[in-house]
Amino acid sequence: MLPDYYEVLDIPETASRREIEAAYWRRARQRRDLVPLLNEAIDLLSDKQLRASYDAERRAKREQLVREARKPAEGPSIEERVRERWGY
Repeated sequence: MLPDYYEVLDIPETASRREIEAAYWRRARQRRDLVPLLNEAIDLLSDKQLRASYDAERRAKREQLVREARKPAEGPSIEERVRERWGY
């Protein structure tokens, strides 16, 4: 799974190319240990086609997580567990 490059650069998803570059330099000065990750982020987010693919993949992953969170839990419900344990 790819890292969240928007979070790495600390920018919104709507950031322009200029904002991406400014964030890259700001973060590179702050966190030299992140430079390889920052390089990946700017390379991907600066290319329109790669960015569109990345955004689509992020949306799909987010939607999948939401679906999984809404899926009913397996096993007895809380009411059934209370009745079973305390006889209500």
